[in-house]
Amino acid sequence: MRTLHKSLAYLGILVCAAIGQLAACASYSSDCSENGICLPNGNKYLGGGEVSPECKALPSEDSSVIKDECGIFVSSSAADGGDGTKAKPFKSLQAGLDAAAKSKFRVYACAETYTEEAKASIVSVFGGFDCANGWTYVVDPAKRATIAPTDGIPLRVTGGASLQVQDVIAQAPSYDQPAATGEEAKSSIAAIVDGSTVEFARCDILGGRAQDGAPPSPPPDSTDLKGLAGNPGKDACMAGAANAGGAEQTKTCDEDGVMVTSVGGKGGNGGSVELSPFKALAGAPGASGSPDLGAGQGGQGEPESGVGWSCSDGGNGKDGLAGSDGTGPAEVAISNPVNASGYAPADGKPGNWGSRGQGGGGGGGARGGQNICGAERPGASGGSGGTGGCGGKGGEGGKGGGASVALISADATVALTDCKLEAGQGGNGGPGGQSQSGGNGGFGGKGGEGANGSKNACSGGIGGNGGRGGPGGGGAGGPSIAIAHSGKAPEKRDGTTVLPGTPGEGGLDGSGGIMSAGAEGTTGDIVSF
Repeated sequence: MRTLHKSLAYLGILVCAAIGQLAACASYSSDCSENGICLPNGNKYLGGGEVSPECKALPSEDSSVIKDECGIFVSSSAADGGDGTKAKPFKSLQAGLDAAAKSKFRVYACAETYTEEAKASIVSVFGGFDCANGWTYVVDPAKRATIAPTDGIPLRVTGGASLQVQDVIAQAPSYDQPAATGEEAKSSIAAIVDGSTVEFARCDILGGRAQDGAPPSPPPDSTDLKGLAGNPGKDACMAGAANAGGAEQTKTCDEDGVMVTSVGGKGGNGGSVELSPFKALAGAPGASGSPDLGAGQGGQGEPESGVGWSCSDGGNGKDGLAGSDGTGPAEVAISNPVNASGYAPADGKPGNWGSRGQGGGGGGGARGGQNICGAERPGASGGSGGTGGCGGKGGEGGKGGGASVALISADATVALTDCKLEAGQGGNGGPGGQSQSGGNGGFGGKGGEGANGSKNACSGGIGGNGGRGGPGGGGAGGPSIAIAHSGKAPEKRDGTTVLPGTPGEGGLDGSGGIMSAGAEGTTGDIVSF
């Protein structure tokens, strides 16, 4: 037995030497004797796991391993109820991967299409079987197992595995319609290898068209933002000993979670009288509106004397300020949104809220007088100012487009021989949302009416309009990258091509312009993150 082992080891060295790889294989000579094979690049064979030596060969090179003892068989055209044998293969590729992980450590897949995601851990996959001709293995681009789900990631390898994937096409889905409002755009990623060691041979790993960012929600209605009308003053004949002006009016506004108020100034009281000796006193001025934006002053009361003199109306409040624009994301650094989980689209920033308008000033009161309604009475009182309208909400930030990536290698060891890796079109960023209009200011309250020659009191001023919110920034376009990796870059071997696609365009801002548009997506053949 010892002599046989030495002979096998010697044969393995001869095989290595024959292909000019003696130096590369020297450290693997014992593995070569146990496995019966060294790979052409001199590395030891990684596919197959802890199975018997007669099952370690590649099916493309040794047909003796194409048997039930060496693998789990899968065919998408098989009947339901298979058991994974050559005679009764599983219909589901994932069922085959799950079964192989418990026993055989490899899957033999017919060169057919599997419309499901495949998640492998310690399982090698060989997809070059022509099942119409007795499960023969054919090294032919037209005879490859195609993993092409309608949604999701075709191939994901995790769990620290060391395995091989040969003669497989991983075709990521394409998304022709943008994401629904409120949802994240889907990326089109063909394969993710996370913390594992994988040797790909004769594989096409193809990203599809990523999904465009969702359209924004329409801006909310502004009815509730409208300012409140001021309170009216009292007529002269309604007056008692003191004819109070219209009470101040208050509107509470929400400005991005901060509660603020706009106040219409109180109307001026009607002027009273002194009976002995009789004297008509001046009407009181109205109060100014708030917040103080430099307008909305209270009106003057009617003075005690003076021909032709009267009170004055309250000043109109000043409009609130419009909110500033949201920003579109600058050029998206690939280090931020790509990781072992996939890609996180880069959204634009929402616009800022508009501010509340100033309340109008209260109207001035009229002076008191004799024989008003048959007696000496105070004059009519002024109406209060209307409140300002509330500021509008900023537009939503545009949603970022999805990414098209052929392969994400996250802290993994990946080798690629005679493979094609090609990314598709990155998703376009969604437009920023339109902003909400600010509410109109409330009308001022009417001044009270005079009687028997006494003058009318004055009305309150109109409240200022609330400022419109700022438009949202556009979402960023999604990247198009052939290989994105952290840690060691995948090794490109003979015959491997790597092609990025076209990145997505940035979305326009909420005003339909480019001032706050999102950035175009990035692109590259091999990019670290």
